[in-house]
This record gives sequence, C-alpha cells and structure tokens, in this order.
Amino acid sequence: MAVTMRMQVLDSVNPILAHAIRSMSDCKPPLRTAGAYLYRSFVRQFQAEGVPRWKPHATETYLRRVGGIGKLDKLLSEQKRLITGSLKPRKGETLAEAKARAKKRLERNMRRLSPKLLQDTGLLRRSYGRRGADSIYELTDFTLTIGSRVKYARIHQFGGWSGTGHRSKIPARPLTILDEDRKAIRCIFIDHATRSFKR
Repeated sequence: MAVTMRMQVLDSVNPILAHAIRSMSDCKPPLRTAGAYLYRSFVRQFQAEGVPRWKPHATETYLRRVGGIGKLDKLLSEQKRLITGSLKPRKGETLAEAKARAKKRLERNMRRLSPKLLQDTGLLRRSYGRRGADSIYELTDFTLTIGSRVKYARIHQFGGWSGTGHRSKIPARPLTILDEDRKAIRCIFIDHATRSFKR
C-alpha cells in the first residue's frame, strides 16, 4: 500500500497572487523545485529521527537490530576495553596505530549500539522523492505527488498492528510537510509567479 503527500500551495497566499499562479499555463518548474526541497526536508527528518522526534525502538526490535543479547554483551565489553584503554597493540603495531584502530572500532560500535529509526537499509528514506521502482513521483502541469511504494511505508507513516497474527503494535513515525516547508514552497511559487509577470 502506497503512502503519498499532497500540499495546497494556494491556501494562504494573497488572492491576487493566487489568481496569477492559477493562470500560469505550466506549474512544472516550481513544482519540480518544491519536490526537490521536500525530498531534502524528508532526508533531514530521517536524520533527526522525526520532527517531532519519533518513538524509540521497542526492546525486542533494538535487540534484533544489534544482533541479540550475546552480541550486545560482546559489544559492550569491547566498548569498555576501548574506553579504558586496555586494548593491547597487535604484533608490529605502534601504540598510536592501536589507539587509531580502537577509536575507529569505538565509533563503529556506537553506531551499532544506537541503530537509527527507520534506517536499517535506507530503502524507505531513498524511496521518498527519488524516481525509482519504490518511489511515487507524479508531476503534471499543476500537481506533484510524492510518496513511497515500499510495503512497510504505510505502517510506519500511520502506525498499526503488524507481525505474525498482528500482535506487534508499531507506533506512527510520520514524515510530514512542516510549516517551514510550506513557507519555503509558497516562496518558490511566489518567486515563479513574479518572474512570470515581469516577462
């Protein structure tokens, strides 16, 4: 099931300007610019893990993402050795090289110990706004529809029950068109309309 987003640009602009925008024969250029802007906004929302911030992983999901309790214990004990400096240099390795290796492993482990929400493979993030098999990007003279065909996009956008027997409750972790996005998109259309007047 697909998830799509639409926005009414004319909902709060000056009535004269709204008439000018409506009378344009082709809104594709500002719609394309607005689409690129929205894609960047969605990427920022994924990076920030939601605006407002999404609910965190359930314990079972977190453990699955880090590789189980055994893997979690191993990562935590390695973190302790790396932090306390008790990691010994390998044969033929200088102390500085060992510290650099330890720092790199520490950073990698931190990423594994704190998996980002909805970013396991990056497929969902990439599907919004990009033209690909999993994307919805429909541009006409007067409308732009952006969305995702990824099968789990809908459950993450709206929340609901999932899993075997629908026993797992998934909280809604929606991407939204933010107020700042609406203002920026209005500016894109105003700029396009005023340039059209000057021609």
